[in-house]
Amino acid sequence: MKLSIKCPNCRQHFYKNQNVIDRREWEPKWEGKLLVCPHCLRKQTIHPNEVRAVSRKWIGMIAFGIGFGGIVAGGLFIYIFYPITKDLELVLDMLKLMIIPMVIAMLIQHQEEQRASLFNRYRI
Repeated sequence: MKLSIKCPNCRQHFYKNQNVIDRREWEPKWEGKLLVCPHCLRKQTIHPNEVRAVSRKWIGMIAFGIGFGGIVAGGLFIYIFYPITKDLELVLDMLKLMIIPMVIAMLIQHQEEQRASLFNRYRI
């Protein structure tokens, strides 16, 4: 998850990549650290409640790739094996299996959004 920090001096956002669950876990690592804004190059301490979590966009793209790849692979499997078997139940079972990668993709994206929401909800 990315942490979005707004510089109090220049009002620009900058990001830090952290692998934390909530502010309680993250606060001891944060205490007493000076942050340098990459825009105005000013060192400052920022209260942990001023930091917001943002879900990573590449997680959604990877999840979409998994789902799309599963659908393409399942479609090719049906296209290749349906003329051989002519079995409608096999095709329906394959269509059910094509749904699994999409469900996995949605769960991955939902979990990342839920982690960001949990981090933003908890205040110190």
